Amino acid sequence: AAELMSHAGRPEEYGNAVGYALYHLASGETDRAFDYMQMLVEQRHPFVMMILVGGPYAPALRESSRWPSFARTIGLPY
Repeated sequence: AAELMSHAGRPEEYGNAVGYALYHLASGETDRAFDYMQMLVEQRHPFVMMILVGGPYAPALRESSRWPSFARTIGLPY
């Protein structure tokens, strides 16, 4: 996975942060994933909601200490 991420492109470019967020979520690095999810929010990328609502990582995200702040940012109850 790390080899693939070396070709993922800059996370600041529209949509590239999706791969970074999923990579860090799969690696158990939830706090780091929030950094990239924040980029996706700023880009108004629709994949953020798929990660939060339909993905298998939702429980880990909601257990993070960063969840309340992030939830307020995107207008979700926490």
